[in-house]
Amino acid sequence: MTPTGTAAQTPKIVHMAVRVADVDTAARFYLDVMGMRELARVNVKNLTAVHMTDGNVYLSVVQYHSDATAESRVAGPGPCIHHLGMEVPDPERFWEFLQTQGCSPVSPPGEIPIKFLMPDGILAEIVQPNYFRDRFDPPANASNPA
Repeated sequence: MTPTGTAAQTPKIVHMAVRVADVDTAARFYLDVMGMRELARVNVKNLTAVHMTDGNVYLSVVQYHSDATAESRVAGPGPCIHHLGMEVPDPERFWEFLQTQGCSPVSPPGEIPIKFLMPDGILAEIVQPNYFRDRFDPPANASNPA
């Protein structure tokens, strides 16, 4: 079933971020114990993140350096599920719809991913299809087109 008013833009959950106390210890657990594959390790803005996948879902293990930003504070100070990431065909158009449904922005206008609070206060983000795959795990033939 397609949500009313979304022009067939049913979101597909493809990403989850977890806030952790120690990014290296947490990443090692997901890699060694859960069998995930590391895609990238980044230091951006106010955080260190390890991006990984099990082949279906993209997981980011995130350690904030401080609670100085709204994004770092929104899920609380301790380890937790930080946010869900969803793909939709047209993120900007879907964001317009979400605002009519009580969602409020977290990320600055024009920034992708579009991060927002759902009406219950849970952080989420929307992106175009294949955003996480293309950014962190491009298909092998992407660099050598046939």
